[in-house]
Amino acid sequence: MVSWSDGTQVIGTGSTISVSPTSNTSYTPSCSAPPCVWMYNTIDIKIISQNLTINSLTQPPFEAVENITANGPLTINGNTTYKAGQSILLIATPGNPINIPSQSVFLAKIEGCN
Repeated sequence: MVSWSDGTQVIGTGSTISVSPTSNTSYTPSCSAPPCVWMYNTIDIKIISQNLTINSLTQPPFEAVENITANGPLTINGNTTYKAGQSILLIATPGNPINIPSQSVFLAKIEGCN
């Protein structure tokens, strides 16, 4: 028999389970009663918002199913990727700039979810 865990507790048994996570979650199947005839891999579920508004407090990943909007003031450091299905809008105004320091790499991708 297969038991499924979310890392803190067993959440179900059987060859399949139905889940509705609200945040990124990993599920791990394990053998709870013989016979077990296959290897198990952890399954990672990644929750991606429909739309994402970014400010100076937003933490990666910067991904949205449809649209990303970034409002200044904002500094984009290091290697940063924004990925959205429809649009990425950077809004800078006088007094609320969006800065990308030298040596930083900013990549904006319009593509569907994997």
